[in-house]
Amino acid sequence: MECFQQQPRDTILCIGSDALALHFRASSLKHQGYQVLTSTSGHSGLDLMSEAVVDAVVIDFDLDHLRGPQVVAEIKRLRPSTPVILLSQDSELPEGTTEIVDSVVPIAGEPESLLKALEKILPQRPAPNF
Repeated sequence: MECFQQQPRDTILCIGSDALALHFRASSLKHQGYQVLTSTSGHSGLDLMSEAVVDAVVIDFDLDHLRGPQVVAEIKRLRPSTPVILLSQDSELPEGTTEIVDSVVPIAGEPESLLKALEKILPQRPAPNF
């Protein structure tokens, strides 16, 4: 009898300065089968981007030292094809922000809206053959 393991889902880097919200977000994504890396600052998130292969980034608009769009711009400079989802409490974002991200998700809509956005922007993995 052969045993097949399901291929793990994509690796998501979550960046946010609110440790409790970040923990909840990571737990929700792990529960859905994603591999998750977390960072509580834009600087350490960028360090993780240079050290690990990530399939998508989920980032809070409001970070402690760097604003989300600043970090997104650097992510896109380093890895232009990496999809980025921006989480925001505000319905109005600074001009140009929506052009540099792949999706904007209201924090109030988590986790369902975030999961839908990830499913939309990440390529579908083939189902395992049994």
